[in-house]
Amino acid sequence: MKSVRVSHFGPVKEGQVEFGDLTLLVGPQATGKSLFLQLFKLLVDIGAVKAELQKFNLRWNRNIPSFLELYFGEGMSGLYDQDNTQIVVDGQRVDLPQYVVRSRQ
Repeated sequence: MKSVRVSHFGPVKEGQVEFGDLTLLVGPQATGKSLFLQLFKLLVDIGAVKAELQKFNLRWNRNIPSFLELYFGEGMSGLYDQDNTQIVVDGQRVDLPQYVVRSRQ
């Protein structure tokens, strides 16, 4: 993964990260740096994330708000806006609901 562009994801209105040997995220408090890192972990390791949730019998019933609550934490179901959120990895758009749902539950 060389780059990730995110827009309208929780407090992140627009952001792009180009990864190098050392990549730093710098910015004011409560601007989405930690959420971006959690999203990055999800994009890199979706299989392990879903397996860990399922291991503890945590189900999201193919529902993105439920998944967001489980993965990002309580009160985070509104991070993803179906109409406005965009996630682009190396120039390819990621449909987060489809990305998360693709598993047996």
